[in-house]
Amino acid sequence: MAEEKTARKKKKRRKKNYLLRIIVFLLSCVLLYLLLNLEFFDVSEVEVENNSYYTAEQIIEKSGLKTGENIFFECRTRKLKEALLADTYIKDVKVSRKLPDTIIISVTERTETAAVEYGDSYIILDSSGLVLRQTETEPKLTLLVGLTLKSIEEGKALVAEENYVLSDTLEILEMMTERSEE
Repeated sequence: MAEEKTARKKKKRRKKNYLLRIIVFLLSCVLLYLLLNLEFFDVSEVEVENNSYYTAEQIIEKSGLKTGENIFFECRTRKLKEALLADTYIKDVKVSRKLPDTIIISVTERTETAAVEYGDSYIILDSSGLVLRQTETEPKLTLLVGLTLKSIEEGKALVAEENYVLSDTLEILEMMTERSEE
């Protein structure tokens, strides 16, 4: 009989401990949420690295990031990255948090390599043949002539009837650029 009483007490203790653990866990979660929501974790500084074509302010504006947003709950790094990658000049982006209040945006930009004359305008290309933009003013780039253009869409590869000539020429220009940098 004494054994039955001790067994019942142990069951009651286990039940109480189980309930206590749940309460402590929930309180810890609420406390953590409140702690992470403090003004201490609001974005007050944005650092932009490796930019040359765009200014830091332009990149911050394109990302849609605003100072004063919470670094954990309101500042979604994936959305920032997607917003920046929508621009044709931006090849890759890494967005990271530096606690307590800094966002670091590291960009890899495409460089203008050549231009193709198209009517009264010029199509600016990067080293892989991607159309970066179309402009009316003559750029200070290597001008490719004699190409019959099929498809010109910003952010996509330029399609010409002489595609092999275009790709070979861009490859040679890239090698020349690499050589001149050494």
